[in-house]
Parts: sequence; structure tokens; C-alpha cells
Amino acid sequence: MPKSRRNASVNAPNSILGLDPSTLLTVEEVAAKLKASERSVRRYIADGDLPAYRLGARAIRIRVADIETLMLRQIPTWGSS
Repeated sequence: MPKSRRNASVNAPNSILGLDPSTLLTVEEVAAKLKASERSVRRYIADGDLPAYRLGARAIRIRVADIETLMLRQIPTWGSS
């Protein structure tokens, strides 16, 4: 496989995190990308703010596209209409 094609997903142009948007990450990896705790990531999932996929009984995976959506979401400020 040519080098440029093999690394295409690493240099995805439409990705904030520089990853293919369909890539699945673990809770630990998401926490590292967001510079947050694993507990916070699990809370985002439990609150419905971050979609996640359960693989088997214990494994949870989150799509890069969903992480980026969470990062780009506008947070309302007090007093704004």
C-alpha cells in the first residue's frame, strides 16, 4: 500500500482531532483527547451528550465524529437570547 494512502486517515482534513471521523476510541482515549477525566466522559455518555456504542458486556467505544460534535457544541451563556 502506498505510504500516502496508508496515512490518509491520520491526516483527515475535515477532522479537528486529525483522525478519521469514523474511528472508534475507548473512554480512556476520549478522556485524553478532551483533557478530561474518564469519569467526565462517562458522565457525558450517561447524560446523552456523547453517543457511545457498547461492544460486548464491558467495552464502550465512541466515534471521533461524535467527540468533535461535542467539542463544537455551543454552550449557552447567561443572559443570552
